[in-house]
Amino acid sequence: MLEAVEILRQLNAAEKAAEEKAVAIKAAARERQIASLLYAKLGSAGVTVDAVIASYEQVVALDATEWDWYWLSVLYEQSGRSKENLNAAETMLALAHAPREQAAALERLGAVKATRGDAQGALDAYQRSLEIAEALALADPSSAEAKRDMSVSLNNVGRIKAAQGDAAGALDAYQRSLEIAEALALADPSSAEAKRDVSVSLDNVGQIRAAQGDAAGALAAYQRSLEIREALALADPSSAQAKRDLSVSLSKVGDIKANQGDAQGALQAYQRMFTILEALAKADPSSARAQSDVATSHALLWQLSSDAASKRRHAREVDRIYSSLEQRGAHLSPGDRNNWRIIKQWLDNNPK
Repeated sequence: MLEAVEILRQLNAAEKAAEEKAVAIKAAARERQIASLLYAKLGSAGVTVDAVIASYEQVVALDATEWDWYWLSVLYEQSGRSKENLNAAETMLALAHAPREQAAALERLGAVKATRGDAQGALDAYQRSLEIAEALALADPSSAEAKRDMSVSLNNVGRIKAAQGDAAGALDAYQRSLEIAEALALADPSSAEAKRDVSVSLDNVGQIRAAQGDAAGALAAYQRSLEIREALALADPSSAQAKRDLSVSLSKVGDIKANQGDAQGALQAYQRMFTILEALAKADPSSARAQSDVATSHALLWQLSSDAASKRRHAREVDRIYSSLEQRGAHLSPGDRNNWRIIKQWLDNNPK
């Protein structure tokens, strides 16, 4: 009798747990749709990084998948939340079983390590991700998705090799990525994603050309990228990503023009870049990346400013933004900290 009662109680408990799990799965699916819609509008229509993070955090509290943690990692990076970013990447890697999910998790882990200054750790993760992507592309040569994953992985590996001073290795990876991206864009001319991928690879090739002293080759790559991004931003005026991409290209074109002695051309590019980034930062004050981008643009304008008042104004804005980011616990990259150090030293040497 007592055994029968205990069995019934266990069955009731199991049934209740199953019902609660089913409810959680349905709720997570609905919230996941909301999070996806918010992410698509990130930086516009009043949608902030924190709002999208909050939505995805509700999803993982209910019923997390590997990809929920992937997007949280991306968002934590944008918000400057380094510890949460690492946890999300490691959680995704622990959950991932399918090869493509494993490759994506390794890509996120590499991004976290790169942000933290661990170049070798980042390269190891990126190369493991690339090996998986290459195997998947080889197994299914007709898969555009597999080819794109491989192209993205090559860019990641190239980025770390460039940072380590391996220009030849970086250029090889970037050119392979560009070839894949151009083929995919040619096969699907209506794809904005495919066009953006081409522009990313062009930027990377241009960066190596510039480092090798080939200013003409770098400018040609950057201007091709700029043309693509201007068209993409025009086609989707509500896209914060398209606007930020355009600002990146303007920055790179400005850098080359500045190095060539074309101060006016550089200033025009930087001012266009600043206008875009300032608007994006105002649209999403919670985005550490957006605030850092504005600080970077102020630093570039500070370099080119000819009058003392403008130079001091840009320098003070750089100092203010980085101080604010540090106070709120946002992660500052080595490049950010170097910019800040140079600006603070200049301000100390040039008091009003």
